[in-house]
Amino acid sequence: MRALRIHEYGGPLRLDEIEPPVAGLRQVVVRNLATNFNPIDPGRASGVMRQTFPLHLPWTPGGDISGTVESVGEGVTNFKEGDEVFGYSMAGGAYAE
Repeated sequence: MRALRIHEYGGPLRLDEIEPPVAGLRQVVVRNLATNFNPIDPGRASGVMRQTFPLHLPWTPGGDISGTVESVGEGVTNFKEGDEVFGYSMAGGAYAE
């Protein structure tokens, strides 16, 4: 799958081929159908917020997501594959397929 990621603070977005995510404990994987530009993302990517929001690089920006649940991890009971969902992830990741 493809994702826009930064590889260093202040670096450019790069389109990378990455492995598809796997749902962990109490997590869901969402097929991203829509996201938006959130003003916090450039601050996090620049490094000015690294004391509050440290990143694990390379990092995929984007917290706001809307899409369809692809898979569910152990302990998930309120969602199933095919559910249409929207939400926010503090970890980022929405600038990806």
